[in-house]
Amino acid sequence: MKLGEWLRIYSFISSKMGYSKFRDQISPLIAQLFCLSRFAHPSILEKTIRGRDAFVFAAGPSLAKAISLTADIIERTNRSDRVVISADPATKILIEHGIYPDVVVTDLDGDIRYISIASRAGAIIMLHAHGDNISRIIFLSKFLNNVVVSTQVLPIPPIVNVGGYTDGDRAILLPLRMGAKRVFVFGMDIYDELDPYKVGSVDRGVKRLKLLIAKKIMELVDMKDRVYIVSSQIDVEGFNYVELDELPEIILSNPLYE
Repeated sequence: MKLGEWLRIYSFISSKMGYSKFRDQISPLIAQLFCLSRFAHPSILEKTIRGRDAFVFAAGPSLAKAISLTADIIERTNRSDRVVISADPATKILIEHGIYPDVVVTDLDGDIRYISIASRAGAIIMLHAHGDNISRIIFLSKFLNNVVVSTQVLPIPPIVNVGGYTDGDRAILLPLRMGAKRVFVFGMDIYDELDPYKVGSVDRGVKRLKLLIAKKIMELVDMKDRVYIVSSQIDVEGFNYVELDELPEIILSNPLYE
């Protein structure tokens, strides 16, 4: 998805959801200012992801079922051949199972304690700034290192825009944009109950609408054939759908791991 296409999509989303374009534009600038001493150049994302299998973890209910088997597979792969990407609240359950993400995609509505632990362990934090999280950026960004700031409006370098509306679909678009070999997605549930790992209260109606918008965005994604949805409740034509018991053969039979 090219930047111009995404900006047209987001302009439509913004008008429908009543977002402030001014706040959306100043939020990443504020984030860049507050993270200046802990800034990572965006090129580090491509260096970390390109040519590798990307394991992307969203925070839907199906993640709990997948995590143990996935932890074993990750343990059997070489770090140089794969990259682990967590979408904000999923960071907590990953770390609790001994999986430390290489990249965390966050707008800071997950558990900051675990996002900070991942950051201190060396994870790149792609901090997404938008009009509704300015206060969280001001008060919580101090706990983060290796920060790349992202936006959903026109990016002013070194701020980036990889597309995506929620942490989940943004975490899928990121490795596709950065040249991942394949993208394996866990816990991306659109039609199930809301994610159990989010911090604070959630407006169920708004959350459901956001997830449906995320699904629509994924339907427009290029290179769908590189994406494998693993035992998740989402239906997007063009993606590969696999069950957990198929995963070891698909991943470990790859020449990368022989």
